[in-house]
Amino acid sequence: MYAWRIEDTAFFMMYPASLLLSNVLSVDNKLGTNQLVYRPAALSHEFEDKTATVRDSVFVGATPSHTCSFHQSSSSSILFFSKSKFWEGGKEDGNTGILFASFMSSVNMAPKHKFNELSSYPALHGSSYIEDVTFTNFESRDNCGIDVALMTNQGSDDAIHPIFTSGLTFVDTPEDNYVFIHYTNLVRVNPSDCVDMDCDGHKKVVVTDNDGTLLGSEQATLTSEAEKEWDGDRSHGVGDYRIPIPLRQNSDGSAIPEADKFPNKGIVRDNSCTKMATWQGWKCTNLIHRMMIIESLDSDTEVRRLSPIGLNANPGPNGYVDLVNGPQDQEAVVLRIYFPKLQRYDIYVDDIYVAPKNLDTSKLPAYQLLGEGTMYEPTLSDPTGSNYLQRSEKLLHVVLRGGQIVDIKTTPMIILTTGLVVDPNNFYKMEIASSPTSSLSSNTSTAPGGNVLSSEQLDQSMSNIVEYYQTGNSDKFNVSLDLDEVNVVEAIEPPKEPGPKATKEEGSVVIEGAELFSQIQQKEEEATLNKSLEVVIYDTPTSSIVVDGVPSVVVTYTLFDTSPAITVLNDNGDAVESLGHSSDPWQFTATLIGGDLAATLMGTRTVAYQDGYANFTDLSLDLPGSDYSISFNVTSRLCLTSHCYTSSKLLS
Repeated sequence: MYAWRIEDTAFFMMYPASLLLSNVLSVDNKLGTNQLVYRPAALSHEFEDKTATVRDSVFVGATPSHTCSFHQSSSSSILFFSKSKFWEGGKEDGNTGILFASFMSSVNMAPKHKFNELSSYPALHGSSYIEDVTFTNFESRDNCGIDVALMTNQGSDDAIHPIFTSGLTFVDTPEDNYVFIHYTNLVRVNPSDCVDMDCDGHKKVVVTDNDGTLLGSEQATLTSEAEKEWDGDRSHGVGDYRIPIPLRQNSDGSAIPEADKFPNKGIVRDNSCTKMATWQGWKCTNLIHRMMIIESLDSDTEVRRLSPIGLNANPGPNGYVDLVNGPQDQEAVVLRIYFPKLQRYDIYVDDIYVAPKNLDTSKLPAYQLLGEGTMYEPTLSDPTGSNYLQRSEKLLHVVLRGGQIVDIKTTPMIILTTGLVVDPNNFYKMEIASSPTSSLSSNTSTAPGGNVLSSEQLDQSMSNIVEYYQTGNSDKFNVSLDLDEVNVVEAIEPPKEPGPKATKEEGSVVIEGAELFSQIQQKEEEATLNKSLEVVIYDTPTSSIVVDGVPSVVVTYTLFDTSPAITVLNDNGDAVESLGHSSDPWQFTATLIGGDLAATLMGTRTVAYQDGYANFTDLSLDLPGSDYSISFNVTSRLCLTSHCYTSSKLLS
């Protein structure tokens, strides 16, 4: 298959499966091929190892007979789609052989949007392979731009997935025209896109030459200039001032001199690295770079910003610091992650649990950690996932390698000073005194302590008190008093993960003088707090009435014209607002009696008693008949058989 003098892209491919382009000839085309692979969506936290491959093909930049003026097209399709939707052109508007493939969450909405731009989050996985391909006549042409064999996709701002090459041949193509890596698009530094700093895509490019036919050395790598505009033009938002404070300070809060930890900026390099000015990248022949993906698995992953993430490679006089995405090193990397709040952090490698190196195995199945020490810090020779939580510094050490997925799962824990770690549920069940004293070989009688109740246990106790009182079993309180009523302050619920904060779609101020989203949230939180402090009064129920009865005539498969509602009264004839504790309210159940035995009472037949009423709002019958009636029974955990109320008859 061949394509000759195509105005835009010779071979455009967009598909949800892996792509393979082979045995093609591309001549005099503005762009030889653009491959886009979509799905699964990044927000699903799913991934597939999809690939985009170009193999056994020839790409010709420009033949001697090719001129810029001859190349211009007046095709009706060009006019229909509008030139603004097509590729913006190569280096100085020259021709390009292969555009590095893009992996995205969903289709890019072309031709509504541009054909080469991404309009969704990048996919979590993906890699490009360019194998046994010949590039010929990619040169600089007078007034026609600079033809380049391999180029990044300028429309892929968030991520450019790893590229691997082998078997490349260059004919009549200078080295300067082999590759071109775009700098970041400054226009994307805005609140709606990459916020206040450069996007990651063009600053985290990694091209690996598997056999030396591109970079001159087997396993050599080409990386982008991640340090571009570092402490330069502040509109790019990168520099020492953006490095996270924990990375710039000692544990006592004192500042770490830049020269002592990270005098160099960008992706880690060594003496084998050469800056390729025309490529806008670094060629390294002695380092094996790999891309690390950091994914937030929290529920607010889309609205809570984690960046800038600071990464420090080889800390010390030869150290490098980079912002946002992963550090590159030799075949493994020991990652140290700072957590301001200490919890239990479980490490899983490909869904298999890896215990911390300082776990006290003699205490199993209890989770107890040994003391701290450098002997527990994992090294590059340790297996993937080897980990150690240095609590004094709040640093989690973990070993990463390419090709494996490492999950860090956070579990809320209560940590005793003895090193014993328990989750909240087991904390309230365990013998607090006996556990630490057994570890210390001490007598439990010497350890003073008190009873501590969990929120669930407190709810259960309150529910029992209310139940005993309202069902006439107050003698279970073991007090010789007459109780007129019981007042209860509800237990405060355990803290939950906060919901999303303000986003572009929610909480933005569109009316001058309107309340800020933060002010609305503050009022909501204040109302929730006040409600938690309210006293709930529980009366003794003595009688009940059907406030809204059932209709005398109903139509089958049609909701009752009036919805039955039952209220329970106290000795004074006032409605009892609450029956049973809020964690376990009484239930009223409606049961059909009489009439056709095959008939069924449809709808919600059991409802909770709330705010002084039990409301049945969607009852209906499926068969006509006569002599129907409905019985309403109230039930509780301590059910009283005397609580039974029967309605008037239902007629056909």
